Amino acid sequence: MATCTNNKVLFVDHDGQRHHHVNDDESYLESGRDYDGFNMTGDFSSIIFQQAILVDSNMKLANFENADLSNSDLRECNFEGANLRNTDLSDADLRGANLISADLTGAILDGANLTDVNLDVCKSLRGISIDNTKFTYTKENAFALSKYNLGILDT
Repeated sequence: MATCTNNKVLFVDHDGQRHHHVNDDESYLESGRDYDGFNMTGDFSSIIFQQAILVDSNMKLANFENADLSNSDLRECNFEGANLRNTDLSDADLRGANLISADLTGAILDGANLTDVNLDVCKSLRGISIDNTKFTYTKENAFALSKYNLGILDT
């Protein structure tokens, strides 16, 4: 779990062991570090977290507004109810991620892999950028994208 108080973030793994923190002098987490399987809830707004390895991590209700998660491995992550507004997810691997009720308003998903992700369950896709993004074709995803005038997926 990650807890946040007074701009400090503490990461604890499944065994309860402390691993890393962000203090007043840091606005980023270690890029490329393996945080696989972590519970990360709290406020990560505007944090720079590029090339992070967060496979199967729990980020339910976390705030990543204006954060940079570009080039990160986010496979099977739980973003249920998370705030991903204006988050840079370009070239991120989100295969199988749970985005139920996640707010992706203005998110940058250029080059991201969203295979096996159901976009129809997202709170909002308004203003997202999806150049060269890989999707699984489903009627639900086509409908979700068309609701926001983002086009229809090709089969």
